[in-house]
Amino acid sequence: MAGPLGLGKPHRLLNALYERIEADPSRPLHLYTALSLDPPAAGEGLQARFLGPFLQRHFGDDFPRLAYVRALKRNALPAHIEVEEFYLQSGALLGSPQAQQRYASLNYTHVARALADRGVNAVLQKVAREPGGTRLSLSCNTDLTFDTLDEIAERGLPRPVLIAEVDPELPWLGGTAVVDPDFFDAVLTPPGPHPKLFGLPREPVSDADYAIGFHASTLVLDGGTLQIGIGALADALCHALALRHNDNATYRRVLHALGSPHADDPALAPFTDGLYGCTEMINEGFKRLVEVGVVKRRVVDDAEVMSRINAGTATEDDCAVVARDGEFLHGAFYLGSPEFYDWLRDLPDPDRDGIGMKRVSEVNELYGGNETLERLQRRHARFFNTCMMATALGAAVSDALDDGRLVSGVGGQYNFVAMAHALPQARSVLMLRSTRGRATRPARTCSGTTATPPSPGTCATCTSPSTGSPTCAAAPTRTASRR
Repeated sequence: MAGPLGLGKPHRLLNALYERIEADPSRPLHLYTALSLDPPAAGEGLQARFLGPFLQRHFGDDFPRLAYVRALKRNALPAHIEVEEFYLQSGALLGSPQAQQRYASLNYTHVARALADRGVNAVLQKVAREPGGTRLSLSCNTDLTFDTLDEIAERGLPRPVLIAEVDPELPWLGGTAVVDPDFFDAVLTPPGPHPKLFGLPREPVSDADYAIGFHASTLVLDGGTLQIGIGALADALCHALALRHNDNATYRRVLHALGSPHADDPALAPFTDGLYGCTEMINEGFKRLVEVGVVKRRVVDDAEVMSRINAGTATEDDCAVVARDGEFLHGAFYLGSPEFYDWLRDLPDPDRDGIGMKRVSEVNELYGGNETLERLQRRHARFFNTCMMATALGAAVSDALDDGRLVSGVGGQYNFVAMAHALPQARSVLMLRSTRGRATRPARTCSGTTATPPSPGTCATCTSPSTGSPTCAAAPTRTASRR
């Protein structure tokens, strides 16, 4: 059985199945999934008095915690039940040997193939129902469902049973996320009250984080393409891009204060053409950039039109097609705060129509059959991701500790580093804090995902040392240049 990454898992349905199978060893279950979201526990004493009210407000009293996650955290998963995840909730399962031993090290774009190899025969997914209609939207998770079905069909294997759980809280998104009800073999609508969607708490952004974000923002060109990850450094980058657009004079004063050599660069003017967002995860940062008018460059699935637009020879008909059919933000899944979900629900139709939920094979790589078109759409691409540590030799550590335990997973970071090398005039940027607390030593060894820049000018690392001015360095020359 397979369940989507993150928000698209139907928690109540999964818990009902787990409860039924847990006590019956004659019915083995193998669950393939990722990012099983679990709110933090309030703890005891003073911590509980502070954290308890926040958890109640943020997640609600009735949030259905996943039973198999509770078992994994106690190392109490029954022998006849296996849970295999290709991405873990960050740091949540470091103490679970069962979760660590069953982690699958897969690039995001390879997961569908792996699911077909494993013989998945059932898929459970949360969906949204069209307001006033009958159609369904995969909404938060278009990432793997279609790709997995295609991989299974190519092998001549039986189509898995598809079961949908309708969640009235899930925002409706149209376009390629929409399917007819008969796409699923069964559509369930659990009775209310309906729990809140998982609200992702946001980290505070420190001064050093903001400095990293400002330096990284100088690599972004107007009319380009943007991918960002999640976390405080991504929030800092988006803040800098928004300030660059809305208050350019203040933006440049900050760059001067940070000692940036690009503070007076004419290319860092407010955005005219804007950016096209192409990212595996749509998050709070993209919400902000759409709201302030930074992410607004629309693309269409027509190579001839895109070619003329890029060459500056677009006709009036081309411009009309882009205005009518163009989309400015593509993603494979979304996850955020309650305010983020409210934003998606309340989008005016022109903005909603500008967001396209896609397969991860479309967003995270160029080799899904439309490479020529995607190269035209993804001009001047900038791929920003966060890593945990960097070795003295320049390798980036993004998912694991040096004792081999997984903090999170490979995810899509490899895909974006590879795509930065494949696309002309593209850059991969890894952002990290150069120190953590009192620790000042670089990592001695490198576990898990590594991204070692093989050539100058393509991969950059943005850091902020504990003293002095933050830097943005591109290996191996140790200086960053915009292209």
